[in-house]
Amino acid sequence: MRTLLYEGAQTLLTNVKKWSWLKAWAMNVAKRRGMKKAIVALARRMAVIMHRMWTNETESFAGRERNSRQGFDNTAVILSEFRQPRNDVPRGTENK
Repeated sequence: MRTLLYEGAQTLLTNVKKWSWLKAWAMNVAKRRGMKKAIVALARRMAVIMHRMWTNETESFAGRERNSRQGFDNTAVILSEFRQPRNDVPRGTENK
């Protein structure tokens, strides 16, 4: 599964011509940290999205455009968590 997620993320960043919010996010990471780390970060983010879809029993990942046309569904709730910046405790300082 890790290999497939990595390959999917790599394909999204290098071969897919159409832009999405997910690709834009990963390209910003690549600008700051490098392409290899961006691919791993995107693979992890895709895994988290798929896990949320699985636990919420969402059938498809529609993205922003289809959600606005079809009305409210679980995908909009899942994606809203990823679009908002997190202002909680920085990594590595949780138990201090």
